[in-house]
Amino acid sequence: MNFTQKGIFSLFGKFLGAILALLISMVLARVIGVNGIGQYQLVISTQVVVITILAMGFGNASIYFINSKKIDKKLVVTTLFKLFSFISLFLAIILGFCLVYFVDYFGELSKSSIFIFVIGSASLLMYNILMPTLYASLEVVKLQVLSLISNTVVLIGIGFTYLFSVLDINGIISIVGLGNVLVLSILLYYLRNYFEFSKKFETSLMRKLFLYGIKISATNLVFVLSSNIVIFVMKYLLEDGFKAVGLFSRATAIANMFLIIPATLGPLFYSKWAGYSQESLHKNVEKTLNLMFLLTIFCAFFILLFGEKILIILYGQEFIGAKVSLNILSISVIFSSLTIILTNVFSGIGKPLITFKVFIVSLLLTTLSSLFLINYFGIEGAAISILLGIMYNTVALIYFCKKEINLKIINIFYIDKNQIKKIVLDLKSK
Repeated sequence: MNFTQKGIFSLFGKFLGAILALLISMVLARVIGVNGIGQYQLVISTQVVVITILAMGFGNASIYFINSKKIDKKLVVTTLFKLFSFISLFLAIILGFCLVYFVDYFGELSKSSIFIFVIGSASLLMYNILMPTLYASLEVVKLQVLSLISNTVVLIGIGFTYLFSVLDINGIISIVGLGNVLVLSILLYYLRNYFEFSKKFETSLMRKLFLYGIKISATNLVFVLSSNIVIFVMKYLLEDGFKAVGLFSRATAIANMFLIIPATLGPLFYSKWAGYSQESLHKNVEKTLNLMFLLTIFCAFFILLFGEKILIILYGQEFIGAKVSLNILSISVIFSSLTIILTNVFSGIGKPLITFKVFIVSLLLTTLSSLFLINYFGIEGAAISILLGIMYNTVALIYFCKKEINLKIINIFYIDKNQIKKIVLDLKSK
C-alpha cells in the first residue's frame, strides 16, 4: 500500500468513525434524554481534560524520536509502558475519587460503573501514549482497526443493553470503559514484539520525550480546555446544569460535523507548506483560506436554514431547546475552519508557539466571558463565549500570519471562481 492509498484508507476510516460516533450520539439522546446526555458529557469532558493533561505529549514525541532521532522502537515502547503504568493508575485513583465524592456536581453513579469507567480511562491514557508508535511506521490498517473498535463495541453494547431495557447512565459509562480496555488490549497485542522488560528504565530518554512533548502538547491542552470550559461553567452556574450541558453538547456536535473537511485537509496542507518559499506560501495560504471561507459560509447558511430539522431528526423533539445555540455556533464554523488552516501554517513554518500564545488568550477570553454570559443567557451565553474565543483566534492568527508570510487579508474574503477551481484541481492532483 503506497502513501496515497494509505491516505485514502485513513480518510475513509475517519468518516466511518464519525458515522459510528453520530449513531451512538443519536441512540443515547433518544434513550437517556437531555439530562442523561448532560451528565454523560460532563463525565466524558472531565476524562478528556485529565487525560490530555497527564499525557503531556509523550505519545506524539515518540514519533519524532523513533523516526528522526533513530531511537530503538523497542526501547521507546517499553520505557513509555513502564512510566505510564504508574501514571495511568494515578489517573484512575484521581478520577474515581472525583466521581465518588463530588456527587452534587457529577450526579449519582454506581460504584461498580465508576470502577469500570476509571479502569477504562486509565486504559485510554495508555492507549493514547502507545498508539502514536504505530504512526511512526505508518501502520494505517492497524490504526484504523483500533480507531473503529471502541465505537463499535460501545454501539453494540448500547444496542444489547437497550434490548433488555437496562440501559442507563451507569450502563453507558461501563460500556465505554470496557471499550477502552478492549482497544488497549488489541494495541498491546499489535506491539507485543516491541516489549523488552529486561531493559532498564531510561530516565534520560523520558526527560527528552517530556521536554519535546510538552512543546507540542501545550497548544492541544489549551485548545481542549477552551472547548470544554463552558461545559464545566454551565454545570456550576446553572440550576438545571445537566439539561443545559445536554442541549449545548448536541448543538456543538452538529456544528463540529461541518469541520470534518478542514480538519482532514489541515495535515495535508501542513505537509505541503513545510517546503514552500515565502512567496509561494502566502499565495497558497490565501487561496486555501479563500476556499474555506466560501465553503463554510454555505455551511453556516445551511445550519441556519435547517438546524432545527437536523436537531429533531438526529436527537428528537426534546433537544429543540438547542436551536438558538446552534444558530450562534453556525457562525463559529466559518472562523473555526479558518483557524484550523492557520494553525497548520505556523506548524509548517516551524512557529507553533505563535498558535499557543493566541490560544492562551482565547482560553482566558472564553472563560471570563462564559462566567458572565452563561449566568444571564444560559446555553446561548455559552455559545456566544465559544464564538468570541474562536473569532479572536482567527483574527489574531490572521494578523500574525500577515506579519510572518506577508498574507494579504483582502484575498481571503474575496470570492474568485477561477481561484476556487484552481485550488480544487490542485488538491485532486495531490
